[in-house]
Amino acid sequence: MADKLPFNGPVELNGTTTATGKLTTKVRNETFATSVAAAGSDQSGATEIAIDGGIILVTGANNTAGVKLPAVSGLTVGDRIKIVNHTANKTLNVFPASDDRIFPAGANAAIVLSAGGYLEVYVAALSGDAQGWVGVEGLITT
Repeated sequence: MADKLPFNGPVELNGTTTATGKLTTKVRNETFATSVAAAGSDQSGATEIAIDGGIILVTGANNTAGVKLPAVSGLTVGDRIKIVNHTANKTLNVFPASDDRIFPAGANAAIVLSAGGYLEVYVAALSGDAQGWVGVEGLITT
């Protein structure tokens, strides 16, 4: 058996698939797919966002307004969203859906994203089922 198996197009695996060793992939190209305005001052009033395969650019941050992630119950472990706060000098609240959490914060608690900052989160499974979001926060500088 060859050490490497090249693919030159989409690959679809059905049924049970087992792989061993190291899986290496190329980083996918990301594009700004959606622009949304932050709203509200709590979880219920925050603008709901959806996974659309790109970067979500958020405007209108004012130190209290926010956006709300989709419920993890409707997603797959590994699904991800990257959110960019595109408002100068104002923080943005990023909330989970009701009864979800963005680790390490508690259920329903927001993560505060700095001006010019980004948050990239993934659906996480701690005991087999999708249970929340986990990720990394950074700052975009010029």
